[in-house]
Parts: sequence; C-alpha cells; structure tokens
Amino acid sequence: QINEKMLTGETELKKKSQEYEFSDEHIISSPTLFAGTFVQAGEGRMVSLAVGSSTYQGQMEEKMNEAEAERSILQKKLDAMTDLITNVGMYLSIALVVFLALRMGYAFHSKKCCMETWDHRVHWSELVGYCITGITIFVVAVPEGLPLAVTITLAFSVTKMMKDNNLVRHLSACETMGGATTICSDKTGTLTTSRMTVVKVWVAGREFTNISTASQQLSKELVGKLTEAAVVNTLSKSYLKEGASGVPLYCGNDTECALLLMSNKLGVPYEKVREKFPDNQEGRRGFTFSSDRKRMTTVVPTSAGSVAYVKGAAEVVSGLCVSYLDEQGNVRPFDDATRAKVENTIGNFADEALRNICIAMRVLPSDMDISSVEVSAVEQGLTFVGLVGIEDPLRDEVPGAIAKCKEAGIVVRMVTGDNPRTAQAIAKKCGIISSPNDLVMEGKQFREKVCDQDGNIIQASGGSLFRF
Repeated sequence: QINEKMLTGETELKKKSQEYEFSDEHIISSPTLFAGTFVQAGEGRMVSLAVGSSTYQGQMEEKMNEAEAERSILQKKLDAMTDLITNVGMYLSIALVVFLALRMGYAFHSKKCCMETWDHRVHWSELVGYCITGITIFVVAVPEGLPLAVTITLAFSVTKMMKDNNLVRHLSACETMGGATTICSDKTGTLTTSRMTVVKVWVAGREFTNISTASQQLSKELVGKLTEAAVVNTLSKSYLKEGASGVPLYCGNDTECALLLMSNKLGVPYEKVREKFPDNQEGRRGFTFSSDRKRMTTVVPTSAGSVAYVKGAAEVVSGLCVSYLDEQGNVRPFDDATRAKVENTIGNFADEALRNICIAMRVLPSDMDISSVEVSAVEQGLTFVGLVGIEDPLRDEVPGAIAKCKEAGIVVRMVTGDNPRTAQAIAKKCGIISSPNDLVMEGKQFREKVCDQDGNIIQASGGSLFRF
C-alpha cells in the first residue's frame, strides 16, 4: 500500500503488486513505484529504473520550469506593440528626412531658396539637421519606458490582491486573474483540509456527529472498548505530533491518524492505549490489510484472554458480526433489526461520501494457538463495536468563496481523482453543483467528447460541452 498523496493529492492508498491488475479498464494495481511516495503497508523488493530528472517527479519539475520560462500573454503583446511602434517610428523618420530633402531640392530648382547658389556652410548644416530630426523622432518613438510602467502597475495590482488574501507569485499572473471566467480547482488540500477526520460515529444504535461530546453520553466501558479497538489495530508508524498552530499533524496513514484523533477526542489519549498494548507485547500478532479481505486484524493478550480487534470495509466486517455491544458495553446478539439499522447507516454514510469503517472485536478461545492460527479462523463470530464515517472536511471558507465567484460570473469546476459519487457529494457541499442533473463526468468520458482520434483538443467541442 503506497501513499501517492504528494503526486496526486489524493489520500487513498494505492495497491502495488508484481503484475498489472485491471477492473473495467481501470488499473487497480501496478508494479510501478514513484520517487517521493511512501510505503504505508506491506513489504517487498524493488529495482530502481530512474533517478533525478528522469523520475516522474523530476519530469514534472522540468515541465514547470519550462512553463515558467515562457513569456506571458501580456509580455508577448507588449513585444508585438513595441515592434509595431518602432517600425512605424523608423518609417516615419525616414519619410520625414526624405520629404525635407526633397523640399530643399524643389526650392533650389524653383529658385525659391534664400541662397541661389550652394553654400557648404549653410546647406550641409540644414541636411544634417534634417537627419538629426529624423533620428530624434525614431528614438522618441521607441517605448523604452513602457515595460517599466507595466511592471510598476502589476506590482501595485499584486499588493492590492495581497490585501484580499490572494497570493500571486508571478506578476504576469495578474493579467489573467482579472479576466478569469472559469476556475478549475483541485479537491484535496484546496477545497478540503487534506486531513481525514472522523465526522460521524454510530455505536450502540446511536449516531454522533460531535465526537467530543459522545464520551459524555456513552458509558465508560463502551468508550474504552471503542478506543482500544480503534487504536490497537493501527500501525506504530502512524502517529500524531503537535503542529505550530496547535492542530495535530498526521504522520503515516491518514485514515489511522483519524482514528487516533478520534480516540483523543473521546477522552482516551491514544498514547496510553499503545503503552498498554505495545508492539513488542508477548503474544501479540497482526494480520495486515489486504484488498481481498478488505480488513486488518490485530490480536493482543488481555486479562480476559486473547482479543482480536478488526477494522475494515463496513459492509464486509459487519457481515462477519454475530453480536454487538450495547450502551453499557455488554455483548448482545446481532438480531435482524439491529443488522438492518447498521446496513441503513452504512448506506447513509456512503450517500454523504463518507469512508465507512467498521470496528469489531472478538474474545478468542483459550485453546486457540495464536502463533499458528489462520486469519480466517480469527475473523469470524465477531462482535460489532462501532461504525465510523471518515471524510476530508471542507475548508470553512470554501462555500462562501464559491458563492462570491458565482455572483461575479465566474464558473467554478472541481477536478479530482475521487470516484464520481464522492466527487458529486463534495461538489454539492461546496456549492459547485446544486442539481443532480449538473454535469459530472470521468476523465475518459471528457477526453472522448473534446479530443479527436489523434488526441488533439477540439476547442469547439469543449465550448459546446460547458455552457456558461
């Protein structure tokens, strides 16, 4: 499992295997690793095929440098205007010198000149004066101060935009910002905070949206089992550290860090849970996450015997449960009514574009050999502990900013690597779309509509596809 967030901006881990795996023409697994990404789960051996500027990240940096080296539209227009003014000034100055010389010749020919005979002292001075006049016109016509005036104007524009919290790195960007009619924005880290967060918890038949107050409404026993099940079943390389502004920084797997933060909000610091169940604890065994099982399991010894904590895809893990914990933390049979509530909650969380994770546990039989037991024997007859809904929350200022863009006649479009259902839900929360009929499409569909057979973009197709 590889975290490619620094390349794609998406928090979802990418599966890597020895061969390519496809599903409906989509790559679900590949053997390619990219420089700068992080291994979050699993282990293996690799062969370096490229380094430095030959890597994907290096090629991206080179393309960005090439783009920055190009002259902006305004600079190109200024160059063209400068050439035009210079050429016009040159031709006018030449024409003026020729005209003055012809006038002088006509005056001699018609005997209208003050001197009827050529006088070197007078008439050569006049000719030199004509040339100086032409050169003066040419020099004055060249707009040497125009680039400086434009630069000063753009600098004032940057200062004004800074007051509106709009950071402009390059002066040339001001020329396009003022005439923008469409903004294409990434989702992760731009519209959202890029911090996976537990926003909803369903436990003991109750749903909580305020995690901090849930501990006050639940029994201490149930909160303890929920936090233990969430924290124990995480990797040690996933942890939180204090940020400069007091907001915890995620280190490691974002989803696991969200569970650790949930434990802190419930009043149980995750460090204490890890101290109680250290990684080197005797009798501890972990079964890593796999895309086939869609879950992860950790077995730890407790005073009640060995306990298996399981977390994974909600619909899969809940299907393995035969009981659940009530509000007092007691085990109750998983009847049809409770199972229906869980399935309904999973559907509601999915409709809100939340990542569903089910947390379960099981007290293993005392005669089970933990060191050699198969994972299939452990992950059965589970006890449902809770269901958590995780999302990358929107930035507080995003809906208001998008509303202002719409008032100004600017169309905002979201470009993301998420699946269409999740993207549509986030776009609705942002205010980018307001109707189910609004256009939402995948990259393949977009390319088929706006590109010809050779992959070249057809401008007219794009204009007809997006109506302003």
